[in-house]
Amino acid sequence: MKNYTLSLCIVLLAGCGSDDQGTPAALDDIVGVWDQSESYGQTFDEWYFVIRENGELVDYDYQGDSVDMGENCYESETVQLTDEGKGNFIIDDGYDEYSVRITISGNSMIMKGSSDEGSFTSKIPRSSRLESSFTPLCSEFY
Repeated sequence: MKNYTLSLCIVLLAGCGSDDQGTPAALDDIVGVWDQSESYGQTFDEWYFVIRENGELVDYDYQGDSVDMGENCYESETVQLTDEGKGNFIIDDGYDEYSVRITISGNSMIMKGSSDEGSFTSKIPRSSRLESSFTPLCSEFY
């Protein structure tokens, strides 16, 4: 499931391109909540990720939106983000590792990298939400 979530996260991020280069990020610069929600025509996919101080990247995908059409809960997966310095990071989902370059431009993160689905550039805005607001978790139902 983690491999699927990371791949889906990378594919969704790929849809939000940007030409702005920004300033190379360190882990401290990107700790917080980021909003990767997206509209697809008449549908909306509510999806956030949180980067914690220890490098955990926790993905929160709301299942009750018009894309997932599921329960009123958030599905959550955690991967590891490692700061390699000068804006270079490794995302490790326990199965594969992906290299990404992260820069900061204003109140947005710009992530560039490649995966099995190809290369991507994404601009993701910082969110004012708190991680504690992503409740209930779907795992609490099952």
